[in-house]
Amino acid sequence: MKISSGYEQRHARVEILPLIDIIFLLLVFFIYSMLLMTVQYGVDVNLATSANMEVDRTNRINISITSNNEIFINGKPVDQGSLLAKLESLGARAGAPILLNGDVKADFGVALEIFDQLREAGFGSVALGYKKE
Repeated sequence: MKISSGYEQRHARVEILPLIDIIFLLLVFFIYSMLLMTVQYGVDVNLATSANMEVDRTNRINISITSNNEIFINGKPVDQGSLLAKLESLGARAGAPILLNGDVKADFGVALEIFDQLREAGFGSVALGYKKE
């Protein structure tokens, strides 16, 4: 004689609530890890403000000019004479955009000389950094 326990007629269930919790936990983990993977190179400078400009700030090379006219590429100091050689070693010719940041108190002539050097060397995608109002 076969005794029935009642489990033969039950179907397997997948509980959704714990799966939703795990999905949201994974989503938060991946978003947080993506934010940490964003490399922020640069030197803190007091940027000029603009209300109408938009600049693509992804995968770029930062050239920063401080208030006492020191030049930095991706946070590393460089002199103006070796600027182009350093950019070539970073692969700027491959089309990486260059963002030229300058402190409000920096000399405009230094920024203009760097901009002219970049233009004469054939760097096409050079943008000026700004701070939104």
